[in-house]
Amino acid sequence: MQPIVAGPHLLELRGDISDWLLRIRAWEAFLRTQSLTLAITSSAVAVASTHDHWPRWDMVKVQVEGGHLDVSVEDAMRVYSFMTGRLVECEEDGLVLVSSAGGCLGTDACEAVASEVRTAAILSTGPMPIVAGSNRREFETLTATVYNDTNGSATETGAVTEVACAPMPLDLLGVADILEWLDTPSLVARAIRIRLDDEGVPPSASELVLLPTFCSSLQSLPRERRLDAVRSAALLCLPLAERPRGLKERPIRVTANPNSEQLQSMRGGAYRVTLSKHGAGWRLHYWRDERAVTAALVTDHDSVEIPV
Repeated sequence: MQPIVAGPHLLELRGDISDWLLRIRAWEAFLRTQSLTLAITSSAVAVASTHDHWPRWDMVKVQVEGGHLDVSVEDAMRVYSFMTGRLVECEEDGLVLVSSAGGCLGTDACEAVASEVRTAAILSTGPMPIVAGSNRREFETLTATVYNDTNGSATETGAVTEVACAPMPLDLLGVADILEWLDTPSLVARAIRIRLDDEGVPPSASELVLLPTFCSSLQSLPRERRLDAVRSAALLCLPLAERPRGLKERPIRVTANPNSEQLQSMRGGAYRVTLSKHGAGWRLHYWRDERAVTAALVTDHDSVEIPV
């Protein structure tokens, strides 16, 4: 899964108080419902506090009351406390000096916390980090020099890290690497629909539900075909007239007899579509009712298995 780094707007009170509260509420709800955490450096909070960028609640009270906002200071404190409870320090084994950063991390981020945000991104391990609470939705490159003290001997290495910046949770869904989030099917379903919106694909007529069995079965596909399978599941949610011609759904029947009744469950009727006619002849097995398309499994041509 992609690491998420706490960005400037989550480490400091910036600009309009109502806009700041909107961001904090959105990120707190998103992180809580998806059980996600944010990476920070060990000194991030101290740096923000030293420069009076970490929220001071006496000042928040003045702004809330002065702006006649329909929110209590206690409520704001509670939400921010829940959000900061999801901050996790990343390992800092050395000194990171970021020499260049394009985009908002290089030009718009507050001077007090910008270096901490960039350092956390450089130190994050795994796929491309996502910076939550940035100024703009974009991709940018961080270049840094990392100094480590290994067995009493100082070493110097160069580091280049690509990051995805997401001002709000919906932006995160737009920049996330979908294949890195297969352990979170609900997030994947939302993210693929945002991709279709960006492509101008018509609105869905049905909700997309991805069962864990579907996501785990994608591992049997070549990596370059996995995203196609998720996309095909989303396209099956379109009105019939809007679906691609290649997605010809056929019922999965109770028996091999062509006159047998269609298999039914609490999720609706069972269907299958062909994803690939070559090689193993991959198929997508799914359930459909009036509300949702529930992707259950990607399997080979000869299988009729379909989890509920």
